[in-house]
Amino acid sequence: MVPCASRRRRKRSPRPRRTVTAWRPGPWFRPKRRPRPGLPRSTGTSCGAAVAEIRRSALVRVEAAPHGLRLRMAGREDRHCRLLSEEFPDHPLMLASLSESTTRVTVAKDLLLQALEEQPGERITLRVPPHGLNVLETGTGTGTGTGTGNLGVPLTATMTGQDLQIAFELTTLYPAVSTAIGPDVMLDLRGPDQPVTIRSADRGDLTTLAMPIKPDHSV
Repeated sequence: MVPCASRRRRKRSPRPRRTVTAWRPGPWFRPKRRPRPGLPRSTGTSCGAAVAEIRRSALVRVEAAPHGLRLRMAGREDRHCRLLSEEFPDHPLMLASLSESTTRVTVAKDLLLQALEEQPGERITLRVPPHGLNVLETGTGTGTGTGTGNLGVPLTATMTGQDLQIAFELTTLYPAVSTAIGPDVMLDLRGPDQPVTIRSADRGDLTTLAMPIKPDHSV
């Protein structure tokens, strides 16, 4: 038998004891809150209040937040839009609930956009006579008692149905018309206070709804 060599046990040094002192801040203690680096400062608001800032900005960056959206614009203060707790409206049901159009207008898309760009005001009026389409600034010759007889910009268009006069915010109608595909755009009008369906005259799959305003500039 081979005798086993005895192993020496190394003595471990005792671990230093840690002393923990319990401390509770008194009512006089007010810690300074410093902004976290890398996070933009935002102002809690609704998206409706931020529309004016969005319209004045050429580029808007949208960032998703836990409870809303953060809108970042160059040279302006960040805006924060809160999420709504209500359910999103049933879009197919809303489209199915629209009444039949009483007036249909087909006009060249580029000519209509050019006429809208020439308007100096923020609100425009579409006058649909039996032949053609007139684009003019709201409050000038609209038949509301405040006009000056201005006929606006006449456009060649095809119209079926009743004569109509309807007013829009320029920032509402222009994007809706520009999204149409093809050279001609079709407007299905239901009245001066009803949504307007805007779509391409050739490809009607993509539709856009635009809400008009009252002649006194109120929505």
